[in-house]
Amino acid sequence: MSVNYFVYGCESEEEVKDFFEQTKFAPELVFVSLDQFLHQKRATAEDRVIVYGEVQDIKHIFAQSFIFGFSVAIVAKKEQKYLRDTFEIPRNPLKALETALKGECKAIDLLYCQDEIVLWSALVGEAPPHGAMSEGQLQGSRPSRFLALLKVFSKIFKLKKSVVEIETYKKQEIHTTASGIVIVEHDNHTCASALLKEFLSLSNGKMVALLVSPSSVTEYFEYLYKAIFGRTKTMPKATGVVLSERLKIDAKPPLDVQIDGEKCCQTPVVFDLHPKALRLCAGKKFWEKEASRQSDDKEVVKLGALPASKSEVEYSQKHIPFFPHADTEKYQELFASLREEARAGSTFITLMILSTLLATVGLFLNSASVIIGAMLLAPLMQPIVSFSMGL
Repeated sequence: MSVNYFVYGCESEEEVKDFFEQTKFAPELVFVSLDQFLHQKRATAEDRVIVYGEVQDIKHIFAQSFIFGFSVAIVAKKEQKYLRDTFEIPRNPLKALETALKGECKAIDLLYCQDEIVLWSALVGEAPPHGAMSEGQLQGSRPSRFLALLKVFSKIFKLKKSVVEIETYKKQEIHTTASGIVIVEHDNHTCASALLKEFLSLSNGKMVALLVSPSSVTEYFEYLYKAIFGRTKTMPKATGVVLSERLKIDAKPPLDVQIDGEKCCQTPVVFDLHPKALRLCAGKKFWEKEASRQSDDKEVVKLGALPASKSEVEYSQKHIPFFPHADTEKYQELFASLREEARAGSTFITLMILSTLLATVGLFLNSASVIIGAMLLAPLMQPIVSFSMGL
């Protein structure tokens, strides 16, 4: 026979006794503290565990569910707005408890960083506004988001990029630079998930890594605007996307790793995603939102304009310049092109003779339009540009 456990953290014991044990649903529940549940109780695959407590309490129950296979439901506290919005939990405690008892249970993926569960997202390195904006700012109005945008501006000028090496589940190797990498698995109502909506799903067996590597401060401003206000259908130039079941990340110099806003370790670090490892009980609204997502279940690597050549990687480790900087290879290509186009070859001489004749005719006819046409025909722009570059 299945059992409905109501597991609460030690900080929540008084709230549970004052309210939840007095509700009409109390006879259907077995109330037990988190410590008692972890050390004395062993729920089976037929049981349902409703957890009420802090984020770490929820993670403990998720980890137990992964091992023993029981279903999990969440009842959020009054102040846990971010948790309610992510899992579509009703604000009213009675309705939330009813949803937890009667909600549909489905298998979802579970993301681990080393041995710790990632409930929302992980951040490797620095990538403002990720890790810099509070939950209230993320959920707030446009003015509050604009204020948050101003606050993170000062951090941009101090950003440095590290050489990053990433190995995917299928042994694809990525060598580039990045100031930060954001790892997410589902829509968690953050700036990163707003940019990655087309890739996110709770049960596609893949995590998504957003690599942030701006070539200049001006490019980062564009990225910030798109990340905070979400007004974009295309990924910003400063980003790359990796979709995989497993990611091994190393960096030189080492980068700090934050899990759900708390610093836990430094690189190297390994992220593992366990497909459909957790049976989550949630309301109809949550599953409808998830059903509307159509993400790619294949391993994807989209690096866009991220540094790839050796010179780009070496230069990008310095402070991010205010304007974009061309690397040595690009300068070599540019000089070779300008040198070739500025030479007085047969084409150049022919066009100069024709433009001179046309300008002469224009002068005799006193026609400004003919003279302008001669100016357009004259191949003088490339020599001028080459002379300017030479200076």
